[in-house]
Amino acid sequence: GLGTCWVNAVTGQFQTGGYSGGAYGENKVPTDNVPEGHLTPTEAIDVARQKIGIDLRDAKVTIHLGHIQSEYVWAIDIQTEDRIWSMDIYTKTGEIVNYTESTK
Repeated sequence: GLGTCWVNAVTGQFQTGGYSGGAYGENKVPTDNVPEGHLTPTEAIDVARQKIGIDLRDAKVTIHLGHIQSEYVWAIDIQTEDRIWSMDIYTKTGEIVNYTESTK
């Protein structure tokens, strides 16, 4: 397992201690240097994009690493002019949970 690893939102590196989440200008994501067997941020965003079926060029994407019980998830928010999608994606399986879609 990952033990007590977290991801630094600025560098994308998994690290011990805490983590910081945040938005990435122009939808840039942290580096994809993640432990083997886990989705990278880029892969997670692609899973989210396929789920909602929109072009992300016109969207603001926010991603950070969180956890549900002891499993790691990528928490992703995608915003367009009139909608917000939020979801958690398990880093090991790619399963989407806590999916919501709302209008602004």
